[in-house]
Amino acid sequence: AFQQSIVRNCDFSNSDLRGASFFDATLTDSNFENSNLENVNLEMAQLTRVSFKNAVVTDAYVSGATIFDGVKDVEGSDWSETYLRADQKKLL
Repeated sequence: AFQQSIVRNCDFSNSDLRGASFFDATLTDSNFENSNLENVNLEMAQLTRVSFKNAVVTDAYVSGATIFDGVKDVEGSDWSETYLRADQKKLL
């Protein structure tokens, strides 16, 4: 679990992170390219300049307090079954 962690410049590319918890974590300049983030908990997470290129982020938990700030890349990513507010969708 990465709950309440400060995660900078981490390379999670090609990782299987199914069910991982990033609850209230600060993720900056990290790479989730080609990763499986199914059922991941992003509640209250702050995601700044993160790449989700080709990531599977299905059925993830995203709360209204989750912050997406300058997300680098979401090309080819799958967010199906993940509820996002309209303003969060715009940032992705």
